[in-house]
Amino acid sequence: MRSVQPAPFEPDSLFGRLHLPSLLVVEQNQETSELLELFLSQAYNLTVVRHHDRVTDLLRAFPYQLVFMGIDEGCEQPAIDALQALRLEDRAGRRTPVVASVCCLDSETERRLFNAGFDGFIKRTFTLRALCDMLNRVLQRENAFA
Repeated sequence: MRSVQPAPFEPDSLFGRLHLPSLLVVEQNQETSELLELFLSQAYNLTVVRHHDRVTDLLRAFPYQLVFMGIDEGCEQPAIDALQALRLEDRAGRRTPVVASVCCLDSETERRLFNAGFDGFIKRTFTLRALCDMLNRVLQRENAFA
């Protein structure tokens, strides 16, 4: 009879995810959301949704450390509406930073999004390195004020 050896215990595989930052991704494009999930799930505890109207409900249920919100060209208003609803929720407690991913990042778009309350911006198409750098920079800035 052959004995079965248990797999070696790797604490990081079991407990390491508890220490990862929690990130809510709001992306309407299915292919983009699947890619983001594939790449970011290694570095963040990740929830991916496809509709902006779910943001405040999800943040009430779980205290995400950052929201990454895709904004398609011509569809800024639903994202801004979601952000404004989120900021109303923030008044009752902690503030959640929000980073926008946009197709066209000219100075006018950046000004509009900044005035709406976004904490960071990244232009599509971006590299995985640039995305992680942006998310980590915003998280570090928020942790410095915590």
